Amino acid sequence: MGDQDISALVSSRICHDLISPIGAISNGVELLTGSGGPITPELGLIGDSVNSATEKLRCFRIAFGAADAGAALPMSEVRNAVSAMFQGRSSVTLTGPDGDVPRILAKAFLLTLLCQERMLPLGGHSRATLLPDGFTIETEATRQRDISGLWAVVDTGDMARDLAPAEVQFLLLGQLLRDRGTQLQRDITPTTITLGLRGL
Repeated sequence: MGDQDISALVSSRICHDLISPIGAISNGVELLTGSGGPITPELGLIGDSVNSATEKLRCFRIAFGAADAGAALPMSEVRNAVSAMFQGRSSVTLTGPDGDVPRILAKAFLLTLLCQERMLPLGGHSRATLLPDGFTIETEATRQRDISGLWAVVDTGDMARDLAPAEVQFLLLGQLLRDRGTQLQRDITPTTITLGLRGL
């Protein structure tokens, strides 16, 4: 078992164990709001934060956790993960199959979205489509950061500098794609970003 596999298992374990206590808080909020008492702004804030944290943990479990060969998950879970992670300045409109999707595909897709997010200091709107063996992501963005050095990590694994914790997705995506024998295609203009993957 390699270092990447061990890290994925650790990520899965952390996310799994954290979802349970956060779920308990969510149940407590539901009991309080259903008891007939007033729903205070504080209680509403706690409820919203718990729901957001739960969905983000599920997103991280897909993106950073283990993805066994042949494993699948519902498309609805991918949609919920995307909605939790990308809202506000950055948004993603996602289309794809109604049934299950391969977990490895969902993992690569979410890692790619997290990589692209580093390019968008002002956010942007993405239209994404999941395909049977890959995906496409088309994004409109009027301002972009130059992260060519980070994309090089995805392409070749070469790192001119140490990665920050917020950049680990580039390393993980590159390792995943090299293990699967494929590459991420990019077409970047001053106002658009097009990312595509086939053969996963």
